[in-house]
Amino acid sequence: MTEQQIIIEFKELESDSNFISEKVEEFSQRYAKKFIAVKDRQVVAVGDNFEMLIEEVKQKGINPSQVLVQYIPAKDEIILY
Repeated sequence: MTEQQIIIEFKELESDSNFISEKVEEFSQRYAKKFIAVKDRQVVAVGDNFEMLIEEVKQKGINPSQVLVQYIPAKDEIILY
C-alpha cells in the first residue's frame, strides 16, 4: 500500500467517523445497543454483537478491514473506556 493510498483510506475513515457523529441522535434511537458498520458514509451492516456484525459485512462482500465499526449505546447506558 502506498503512502497516498493510506492517506485516502484515512480520509475515508475520518469522513465515516464524522458521519456517525453527525447522526448520533438518530443512530441512538435507531440502533441502540447494536454494533454498526459504516462505509462511505452509509450504514452497511447492523449486528447485536461484533461477531454477527462482521459476518453480515462479509456476507455483503465487503472487506471488514474497510469499514468503521461503532457500538451505539442506549441513551441511559454508560460506557467506560
